[in-house]
Amino acid sequence: MFNRNHMLVGGIRPHLFCLPILKRSTHQEALRQAVASGSERFFLGTDSAPHAKHRKES
Repeated sequence: MFNRNHMLVGGIRPHLFCLPILKRSTHQEALRQAVASGSERFFLGTDSAPHAKHRKES
């Protein structure tokens, strides 16, 4: 799983940029633990917004 370090090292990598921005690895681990806890308060929601590769690189 990518985190904000992957996105920012060497300058912003446009293929990893999204909003909200990628989280720190510690935050990702906390989310994994919460989702795996079995609580019914967690569910999946997605908002896909694909962009053509040439538009991200311009």
